[in-house]
Amino acid sequence: MTKYAGLRALVIGGATGAGLAVAKLLVEGGARVLLTGGTPGELADAAAEVGSAVCRAPDAAPATVAAALGGV
Repeated sequence: MTKYAGLRALVIGGATGAGLAVAKLLVEGGARVLLTGGTPGELADAAAEVGSAVCRAPDAAPATVAAALGGV
């Protein structure tokens, strides 16, 4: 599926629950995703579960998003 191919997304609270489910759908659709929220361990586990199109960061500061995705 390439519904989201070429798109970049920021998922706040993406380490668990609904945020993680949204991140999975976005990645399956071809998007690059930045996950924030949760503990460093939760973020690492979520990124491993979702796949290689995921970056993780402790916050959603503009500089963090720009460094990880080049913008959203």
